[in-house]
Amino acid sequence: AGPSMLPTLRSRNDWLLDDRISHRIHGYESIKRGSLVIYVAPYDRTRIVCKRLVGLPGDVICVDPYPDPPSEFEDKDGDIVTTHSLSTSPRHIVVPEGHFWAQGDNRSFSRDSNSYGPVPFGLLRGQ
Repeated sequence: AGPSMLPTLRSRNDWLLDDRISHRIHGYESIKRGSLVIYVAPYDRTRIVCKRLVGLPGDVICVDPYPDPPSEFEDKDGDIVTTHSLSTSPRHIVVPEGHFWAQGDNRSFSRDSNSYGPVPFGLLRGQ
């Protein structure tokens, strides 16, 4: 976990033991809201991330407006430009069947379901 899970987890000094079996034996019903979950990042299948599970199938999630993580691009002169965007109004999202909603505890530094949406249970690796 990086800065997205501060202050719950520190990126260098904390260890996290995860359960990789119970959701496979007992099904996804064994996963509870508020649990820390480890899953393959939907935006980069080579990355494993740790976030807090806040929504299960059928839950309505209110996505509050807050700055998205900064994005960078190269302009025509080859300079790197960093942009920030702000959502202007809250959105309400129903977590679809077969998915969960995960967020970092430090939302100002978290790339999570607020930016990429519901996560398929198939990407879950542990809790």
